[in-house]
Amino acid sequence: MPTPFDAHADTLADYLGWLTFGISATDDLSSIVAPVFTWQSNEYTCNFSLLQQRDLREGGYTPVDDLVIEVLQPMPEPGPMSEQLITFKGKDYRIRTVKTAAGKYPQLVCYDPARGT
Repeated sequence: MPTPFDAHADTLADYLGWLTFGISATDDLSSIVAPVFTWQSNEYTCNFSLLQQRDLREGGYTPVDDLVIEVLQPMPEPGPMSEQLITFKGKDYRIRTVKTAAGKYPQLVCYDPARGT
């Protein structure tokens, strides 16, 4: 007897595809381009959350952009570390925190280096 997952795998795949990219499981997936970031001259696919804002301080506006990246593929050990730079969409970000969990790829919490610490 099939498990509930086996019985509904196509429906789940359609739903996840629609949530992620607005596609169905029967669409051609070769045209999908996942976002990437660059670390040590290598590109890695990711999901991301970006908060862009500016603070008015002495001397003008200061960027206070925050970027959270969920890595979607294996990375070499020991992997990214705090204070290293990554590039995302043509802009450099400094890694503030590297979150790791058993069985998952790292999550990088980053900030605009022009912001300071």
